[in-house]
Amino acid sequence: MGTRKRGGIKHLAMEDRLHLHWEKAIEGLSLPSDVSGRVWKEILSTYRQPERHYHNTDHLIRMLEDLEQYGTEGDDYRSIRLSIFFHDLVYVPGRTDNETLSAEAAYSFLQVAGAGAGTALGRRVADMIEQTAHHHAAVHPGADTMLFLDLDLAILGAPRERYKAYSEAIRKEYHSVPDELFLTGRLGFIERLEALPVLYFTDAFRQNFEEKAKANLGWERIALLQLLSK
Repeated sequence: MGTRKRGGIKHLAMEDRLHLHWEKAIEGLSLPSDVSGRVWKEILSTYRQPERHYHNTDHLIRMLEDLEQYGTEGDDYRSIRLSIFFHDLVYVPGRTDNETLSAEAAYSFLQVAGAGAGTALGRRVADMIEQTAHHHAAVHPGADTMLFLDLDLAILGAPRERYKAYSEAIRKEYHSVPDELFLTGRLGFIERLEALPVLYFTDAFRQNFEEKAKANLGWERIALLQLLSK
């Protein structure tokens, strides 16, 4: 699959670009203006929390702009955009229910919008977010879920300097975890990814990110082993 050119909003400040993507995500929903404004402010303030070194507004905008460029294999782009905005709304390092709580927040919002209870949209968005708990063990993912999961892991195939910054940011988010425990856990995560036959579901991501992602994972594995051997 090919890629698409990014939209013409790159010149805007990041939060302005994010808001345009938010407006596109909620377009057509039956939302009172005070509700949409309140939820937007909650999303923005949550992802701007200072302890979020990676799971922040920069992560959101990269996913949304990668969707514009590489999202050639999706069907329901509203669901994908909504899933992006809500998927890390609850993020506490070490907790095992972040995805469930984020999915519940998205579903509750869509109920207010008249598109949650008893409709496909609310269930679909909540399910897509839940799948991020186990990316490569996703149960029967459809085209939109596969694209969404690829977007979430696009950082693995980023240029080395940005990948290095990502790995350092993750360590900062887990600052309370002792070094050896963190390094061992991170190494296990890297090795599980390396054991997969492919990292990405969609053709566009395999063509544009797979090779770089495998190289980045190999680089980090060696770095972690060196740190653990000291």
